[in-house]
Amino acid sequence: MRNIFFYFFIFLTTYSFAQEIHFKEIKYIFALDSEFSKQGSLKIDDKKIQLKYQGDSKSVLFDPESISFITKENKEIFTHEEQQEYTIFFSLVQGVFNNDIKKLQENFTLKIQKEENLLIPNEYLSSIIEKIVYKKDKEKLVYLHIYFLNQDKIKIVQLD
Repeated sequence: MRNIFFYFFIFLTTYSFAQEIHFKEIKYIFALDSEFSKQGSLKIDDKKIQLKYQGDSKSVLFDPESISFITKENKEIFTHEEQQEYTIFFSLVQGVFNNDIKKLQENFTLKIQKEENLLIPNEYLSSIIEKIVYKKDKEKLVYLHIYFLNQDKIKIVQLD
């Protein structure tokens, strides 16, 4: 009986420290001169992040050991090296949402400005990303804009 309460306590503690963030993502594709938008959610805790888009049966789970693509029928597991783009994206998410400057500095030079923060990519990313600009109001993400060298853009806004 004591074990049941212990596991229940662990479950509640883990769940209560997890943060679920709902967001809207708008992608501008320069070559098509078109915008596409979708909504999704991120479940973030100290060790892992789960990404899910509305209307999509697939979710992506990022943890310290791997990146998993999960559907009802299948679970594909990859190393961080095999999915470097996702690894960088999730590191960015962790850094921004947890205000983790060290995490952000793994891939970017951070310039904290009065109204917004500017991330300049390191050498590896600079061949793809021009810059990232984000603004937070306390713990809420007001916006995160990713500017690509090919003139594509991604805008992410926290909904709640």
